[in-house]
Amino acid sequence: MVISTAREWTPAAGGWRREGPPRVLVTRPAPQAEGVCRDLAAAGLQGVCLPLVVTCPSSATDTLDAALQGLSQYQWIVFTSANAVRYLARRAGALGVDLRATGARICAGPATATVLAGYGREADLVLDPFSAARAAVALATHVRNQDRILLPRAEAGRDTLALALRQRGATVDEVALYRTEPDTEGALAAWRGLAAGEFEALALFSPSAVQALRGAAPIAGLSEAEQRTIMGRVVVACIGETTAGAVEGAGWRPGVVAPATTAGALAGALASYLRSAALPAGQGAGSAGRGRVDRPCGDHREM
Repeated sequence: MVISTAREWTPAAGGWRREGPPRVLVTRPAPQAEGVCRDLAAAGLQGVCLPLVVTCPSSATDTLDAALQGLSQYQWIVFTSANAVRYLARRAGALGVDLRATGARICAGPATATVLAGYGREADLVLDPFSAARAAVALATHVRNQDRILLPRAEAGRDTLALALRQRGATVDEVALYRTEPDTEGALAAWRGLAAGEFEALALFSPSAVQALRGAAPIAGLSEAEQRTIMGRVVVACIGETTAGAVEGAGWRPGVVAPATTAGALAGALASYLRSAALPAGQGAGSAGRGRVDRPCGDHREM
């Protein structure tokens, strides 16, 4: 992806900025980034898509196929990401399994529930914001001892939720549907754009995106000090606390954490932060502290 190097600057409170809407580097894959860019545009921001990761289906499908063919044995299905819905639904379609016919109740976050509805199935329990911790607490009042729960996820997904549900006496079948791999070329292009001052903000939606950016830094010849300097020039916006934690683990500072794990919530929070940061000292958020109204429990990769 080519990043424009043409810049038009104008004086602004607290520094210099480009003419026109603030530009936000959107790190999601293109199909998902389109919706993010629409939400950003509605909030008065300009999104630029530059994916940092790619998702690929898992090569082994035996466990997934067995779970789909025995779908009637599950009392709950917990989707921790929209990608989990997409990959499960595609494989179900290939096997001739109708997800609408399952008697299992479904738990998901709001963005994931929207994707699920596109396949003709409504979520029974929608958690906003969604996180592994919130799901474990919410399901504690519904899950009975020896209930069987299907947990579709990424290959490198966290086991926090599965452990919590097992402690409640449930039998949890974790099924890896896809893997996330870094897009090194995209990450290098992101560093070039950030270093050149092409963006006012960076939007991150998963720990894997943070890891991809961090991993590409040495290839780009950037020291840790240089990374912190570059990241200090932009507002780093995170979809939730898990992603924010990954940012902090990389040695950078999250500027905005969305109050809900949706692109719309992130766009609104970021726009509000940027508006307040442009106000004279004492009248806005400035650069002190994270820009958030609520402190959500976290995100479990609502991608």
